[in-house]
Amino acid sequence: MFAAMIVVAALGATLLISTAGMLQNTAEATSEDSSAQVSDQILVVGATGTIDVDGGDRTVDGVNLTVTTSPGAGEIDLSGASIELVGATRQRTLGYGETADAGSFAVEPLVDDDASAPVLNDRSDRFSIRISLDGDARLEPGERATIRVVGAGGSVQTKIVGAPQSLRSYEEGDDVAL
Repeated sequence: MFAAMIVVAALGATLLISTAGMLQNTAEATSEDSSAQVSDQILVVGATGTIDVDGGDRTVDGVNLTVTTSPGAGEIDLSGASIELVGATRQRTLGYGETADAGSFAVEPLVDDDASAPVLNDRSDRFSIRISLDGDARLEPGERATIRVVGAGGSVQTKIVGAPQSLRSYEEGDDVAL
């Protein structure tokens, strides 16, 4: 009887130790994920648009976001990011692609000393995230859109862009500050 109680106690202790170890690992993983969401932020430091002329109408048919990392951030792989584009009449989610089109965004290095694109791995890295606006997603004069850059680690950077009230002075392919 005494031996049976010791075996049951040993099994109970083993189960408790195993459960405690599993909970500790889960807590550490959650902590690392939370830290990455807070510290591995993508910073949008500028936004421009590309002008399209169709007949006499001028619209913004592309957006270029200049991005870098927040201070203290680790490596941020933009190929694992997504872009949520919310316009006046349309909402889209874009994934990474080699070229910017209706379903994907592209990354072009502006400053990338170690040729790591699309991975932001140095505070001096500056990349351009290129977004194509087609059809009714194009920005008419005075229109605004919200762009959310969601990093692979879960960090979210929101940028509201707006086309100027007048685009008459711009020609096809010109860049305009948004």
